[in-house]
Amino acid sequence: MENMLSVANMFQSAPATPSKRAQELVKSVYLRYNRLSSWQLSTLSHGEFSWKHSREGLDTDANGSVSLKLADMRLDAMRELLRRKSSPAVG
Repeated sequence: MENMLSVANMFQSAPATPSKRAQELVKSVYLRYNRLSSWQLSTLSHGEFSWKHSREGLDTDANGSVSLKLADMRLDAMRELLRRKSSPAVG
């Protein structure tokens, strides 16, 4: 129940109308990933360093409660950016 309350309060301080930049980011993410199935999205996210690092020491099927570290997510983002720059454009 406590976890549900923290999730419910997560956006409490968010503005009613997202900024133009936030809207563009959401649109970009949607356009990039909307064709993937839930299984594909899960496989993608669970392959990231930040996810794996937050689950260190847990059994494969265990529920985790460790938050992903911002530094780890930045590393994942940098790796993705480098991957995109080195791969031919898909479109």
